[in-house]
Amino acid sequence: RFSRDLHDLLGHSLSLIAVKSELAIRMSGTDPERAGAEMADVQRAAREALREVRAAVSGYRAVELDTELAGVRAVLEAAGVRCETGDPPGALPPEVRSVLAWVIREGATNVIKHSEARHCAIAIAVYGGSVVLEMRNDGVRGEGVRGDAGSGGSGLTGLAE
Repeated sequence: RFSRDLHDLLGHSLSLIAVKSELAIRMSGTDPERAGAEMADVQRAAREALREVRAAVSGYRAVELDTELAGVRAVLEAAGVRCETGDPPGALPPEVRSVLAWVIREGATNVIKHSEARHCAIAIAVYGGSVVLEMRNDGVRGEGVRGDAGSGGSGLTGLAE
């Protein structure tokens, strides 16, 4: 479980760092000010990842659904993927909200790594006694399309667990 959680923490943060640093490289010749701003975001993401790893090592850390939704929107937008989310149902138990947050984090990482999406929609609904999370994107289905991204990750195993 710890290794899966560590993968989830780092996979998300490292995807953001990769996207932002690639953008900074592209912008460095034409817009050095924006490139600097992107690198400042990379620095913040790296520091946050380090903080999260330290928290995970010292004890299990629950992720907050609202915070994760906002973070996922920012990561997807930075990757050029327009992201739509609704407000999650408010009456969900904390453990359900935490699981949804982890699944959304992994789903966003997969959108970035395994599709050429330009749009992603995330919806959470309650039907009777069941909670349904739906993440849709308009990217390519099937095998990973971004070169090095499909190299032996453990995200789908973690989602199944």
